[in-house]
Amino acid sequence: MDKIIVTVAPTSNFHGKEANPALPFSPQEVADAVYECWNEGASWELDSVQNPPEDNYLRLDCTKAITMLGWAPKIQLIAALEWVCEWYRGYQQNEDLRLLTERQIERYENLGTE
Repeated sequence: MDKIIVTVAPTSNFHGKEANPALPFSPQEVADAVYECWNEGASWELDSVQNPPEDNYLRLDCTKAITMLGWAPKIQLIAALEWVCEWYRGYQQNEDLRLLTERQIERYENLGTE
C-alpha cells in the first residue's frame, strides 16, 4: 500500500476554542484527529522545519463574514477532516474520484435539510 502524506497547516484562522471547545486548534490536535478518522495504521510526526516568518501573520479571517453577513460554517472541522480521509481512502483504493467528490458535494449541499 502506498503511503499518503496529508499536510496540515492550521493558522488559528477561525474562532478559537473559546467559541467552540471541540475545535482542534494545534497542529498536533489536527494530526490526532486525522489519525483517529483514518484508523488504518496511520502515523504522524511533527515536522521541525523552520517556517517563513510571515506564517505568523498570514491568516484567513472570517470575522466580517460572521458579523456582517451572519455566516456560519455548515460543517465542523472534525467532520471535514473525516471527509478528507474518506477522499484519500478512495484515492488509495482506486475509486472513481469524480463520483466520490460528487457524493461529498451532494452530502454538503444537503446539510441542514435532513
